[in-house]
Amino acid sequence: MNNSLNTNFLFGKVNSSALGFFRIAIGLVFIELLSSLEGYFLIDLQASKFFFTYDGFHWVQPMSPFLMAILFKVLYVAAGLFTLGIFYRFNALLLFVGWTYLFLICRGHYNNHYYLYSILLGFFLLTDGWKWGSVHTFFNPNIERTVPRWQLLIFKLQLLIVYFYGGLAKLEGDWLQGFPMRFWLYDRADQFPGMLADFFRTEPAAMIYSYGGVAFDLSIGFLLLNRRTRHLALIPIVFFHVSNHFFWDIGSFPWTMLGATVFFMEADFMDRVVSFFSKPIANCAQFFREKPVKRILNFFSPFREKRRAPSLSGTYDLSMIKRQALLGFLGVFICFQLVFPFRRHLFDGYTSWTGQGHLFSWRMMLMDTVDAIKMEVVIPETKEKIPIAFEQYINFQQFVRSQRTPTSMLRFAHFIRDEVRTKGGVPNPGIKLQMYKSVNERIPKLLNDTTLNYAMVDYRPLSGADWFQEWDPKEEKLSFNLNKYKHWKEMLDKLSSEKK
Repeated sequence: MNNSLNTNFLFGKVNSSALGFFRIAIGLVFIELLSSLEGYFLIDLQASKFFFTYDGFHWVQPMSPFLMAILFKVLYVAAGLFTLGIFYRFNALLLFVGWTYLFLICRGHYNNHYYLYSILLGFFLLTDGWKWGSVHTFFNPNIERTVPRWQLLIFKLQLLIVYFYGGLAKLEGDWLQGFPMRFWLYDRADQFPGMLADFFRTEPAAMIYSYGGVAFDLSIGFLLLNRRTRHLALIPIVFFHVSNHFFWDIGSFPWTMLGATVFFMEADFMDRVVSFFSKPIANCAQFFREKPVKRILNFFSPFREKRRAPSLSGTYDLSMIKRQALLGFLGVFICFQLVFPFRRHLFDGYTSWTGQGHLFSWRMMLMDTVDAIKMEVVIPETKEKIPIAFEQYINFQQFVRSQRTPTSMLRFAHFIRDEVRTKGGVPNPGIKLQMYKSVNERIPKLLNDTTLNYAMVDYRPLSGADWFQEWDPKEEKLSFNLNKYKHWKEMLDKLSSEKK
């Protein structure tokens, strides 16, 4: 009986406007995203000879410039048709496969929100996002604009994981001491006038942002889930994402998360928004006639009368086998999302130092690193050491982003070893590697064991690397020093300009 009630709840009919609205939002996001990344994939990445591919996906390689250009044109069209809901499932599949392929080519352009976009596109493949706001429903007004409740719940649960796990990751020493926020706020204070800029350069500002970020990430999902507080939660969520857009260069992520907030509203929320703006003059006039301040305060008040979307009768009738298969797949996926981010605890050392388990764990904005790497090929017969010029093999973005996962350099060392063997005619070249790392503006320290021949060190992604030097963040007390800030700033600006 209980199992039947649970499945009937998951397959019960709900308004599809949230799913349809988010389909439109994601489609528009991808049109802009593809436009911003096309040059990188067609020009910058094509010049690279090595790619920091993901474990298990080393077979994924970039296509020729001609085929890559065709792929982008196909994805542009797919994104446009997906936004309109035309051939919805087919275009969702094109976007999912195409975007996931681009994402997997190299860790050098990894972003948490790129990973999230791949997940969300996968969800659209499974759901009926075309049932609201699509060309199909415009020409077929009698189509039932409902979806099974589980189709909204999977989006909602994934968003909860992103927020909450992002907050859990911040519960570590550096973030709670106001770093790297102290440096970042100082660096961006010039965007603001007078007293506001002066405030952003202070330690209290960094602490407010750091602790405010933790509190927001850990609580916002649960505030949105609660009917009493979900409207009130709109105030911090709008402030958080809009300020993130203007403060940090994080692309479309803030707008995507703002758009996704619709999943936490009443199921018919977007229908009511569209209804209001269908007659904007009349509805606005009525709004201002009927005590607008009181109505606004009541909208955000946790003590207002709780409103539920009109209940819809009926459930979607699927065979027991189909229901069990679908629920089993979703259950495995959600369990994976809940467990996989914790894999970093399986590796020795601090994640900010070793990078092991850093990716796919929703660790966002936790560290600012400066890295210096020297790699040399050693000819055994003559003991000659030949330095490797990284820019001949990888682009600047690959180099910078790959340093978040230093084990990537071991695979690069093996690539150089094989290049020297096949093209240089040296059967057993040695590879010497020196890596220095500064985490959150600490004094740079040696990251790896420099006595090893990295041509002979095994790459073991599951068991972890044993060639990292020990490091304890508590050995150096974090502090903000203006001279140190200027030193790092000048050095990084010079490096960036040289690479451009």
